[in-house]
Amino acid sequence: MPINILSNKPNGSVIIHATEGGTVALTGNDSVSNLASTGEIVVGSSIKQIWTGSSSGNGANWIMNKGNSSVNAVIGVYDSTAWIDYAGNGFTLKMSEDAETLYLTLNNATAGEAYLMVEVKKVVGPA
Repeated sequence: MPINILSNKPNGSVIIHATEGGTVALTGNDSVSNLASTGEIVVGSSIKQIWTGSSSGNGANWIMNKGNSSVNAVIGVYDSTAWIDYAGNGFTLKMSEDAETLYLTLNNATAGEAYLMVEVKKVVGPA
């Protein structure tokens, strides 16, 4: 699988691992959202940390967007090998409640030559 959920803590955070582009469903219940644990309804989220790396010498980079059927906004472009600790620096990248999907795009590398890991804090609403 190009995108895997490595860790999913109820009412906590999720670690997403990608080795090729794809999408992650952010909001909804556990039958719709990739972030929701059993019985949860995820109503929002924020990015706490990002790790990226590449074995490709071709300048591999990741473009991360958030959006829904009518809005698509760039969150960031990540290249080379890096660790960005937003939460450790006092803030997180909040994704609005209408951001239903996280879009991951890998450029200048083939699947498996690069990785992106994202720690996302879930905002869980009432059932």
